[in-house]
Amino acid sequence: MPYSYQSISFMNLSSILFAASAAITCSTLLHAEGPSPEELVKRQCRSVHMHHMPIADKTKAIYVEAQANESAPGTYFCAANFHNGYIGFQEVADGSPVVIFSIWDPVPQGDNPHVVPEDQRALLIKKGDGVRTRRFGGEGTGGNSMRDFDWKVGDVLKFLVVDKEDGPGTRQLSGYVYNDKAKKWELISCWRTYADPKGLGYAVSFVEDFRRNYESTKHVRKATYGPVFSLQSDGQWLQASKNDFTGDGTPSKHVRAELNAARGMHSIATGGALEADPSFPLFSSKELPASSKRTVPGKEVMDIIKAPVYQQEKYAE
Repeated sequence: MPYSYQSISFMNLSSILFAASAAITCSTLLHAEGPSPEELVKRQCRSVHMHHMPIADKTKAIYVEAQANESAPGTYFCAANFHNGYIGFQEVADGSPVVIFSIWDPVPQGDNPHVVPEDQRALLIKKGDGVRTRRFGGEGTGGNSMRDFDWKVGDVLKFLVVDKEDGPGTRQLSGYVYNDKAKKWELISCWRTYADPKGLGYAVSFVEDFRRNYESTKHVRKATYGPVFSLQSDGQWLQASKNDFTGDGTPSKHVRAELNAARGMHSIATGGALEADPSFPLFSSKELPASSKRTVPGKEVMDIIKAPVYQQEKYAE
């Protein structure tokens, strides 16, 4: 994902996010033999995104809270798509709840994960208990991690992504989820990849229907995101206060974004018989009022950020 979201237009933002969050749809749009726009609307919900700004320059940590308000099998709620990866939670096709953290390979190599040279792959360093990892392809290539996580509609999930230097020219990217039952932060996985002067770069949340079986369009998928914080170079947290609402290339009109100023949050939804909020149309922005400032992440988060890098573990192939 070699892009800087701060410097691109709404339409470019939509197309880039589309490539990341809806690769199958993208493929059909780019090939003449793919479904028509009318067929896409019948088959799948439109992926909708919320681009959070500002994000601290060269930030090394992003903190996001996310809540699924309505879900259906085959839904991905991305908490943060950042430069080189994404973190979030899913209701997979059989209805099982999981959390995921994925990192793209640092050098684009197409969509076949098996042809990427070893020294140009995201390398698994460590994974948390119960986490399953694999190589992925089809939307670029990289490393994917997933674990069962008993989230329910209405639960507020907390996610953290941390970028740490790891020797000359490399860094570790680690994803964490807060386990509210155990009252602690838990590692999903950590990957080594090339160093990048942009740091994590940006934070984009999105809601995606990845079932795309015609039936899935009947169901509303909705999530609320916020607060969103990024760590500045002086060690202070910066809260995102502006949000851009965008969508992918599926031309469905059944999408909606809403502002919850009192809680410092924005929600996005897609599918069913949704109607847009005229005050927050697709490809528009909204600012949170100054009164929406939220409590910054606490000591436990800072302890994770300040901890030494992980030592590489050995796992069975």
